[in-house]
Amino acid sequence: MQKRSSSIITLLVGLALGTLVGMLFSPTGGATIRGFLVYQCRKVLQNIKRMFTHMAPFHHDITIDNTAKAASQEVIERTVKKAKKILEAAELLSNQLDGK
Repeated sequence: MQKRSSSIITLLVGLALGTLVGMLFSPTGGATIRGFLVYQCRKVLQNIKRMFTHMAPFHHDITIDNTAKAASQEVIERTVKKAKKILEAAELLSNQLDGK
């Protein structure tokens, strides 16, 4: 599991660096790129919110009657918490890019 986690982190760092280098050498102006990034961030936020609102009601309705279900409930709760944190971070990033 540790190797998979570090691979994902390496991939995300590589994507971020590639994006920054691409922006530096892009023929498109900075204002256009920032506008595009804000638009894309808002679009992703809307999709995350839509998925989260569909998923949130179900995570409270699950009844636990054995250890496997208890373990899956813990995973669901951790996932919901992480999704909330990611959503908050994405909203903060969108506001920073938008200059608010």
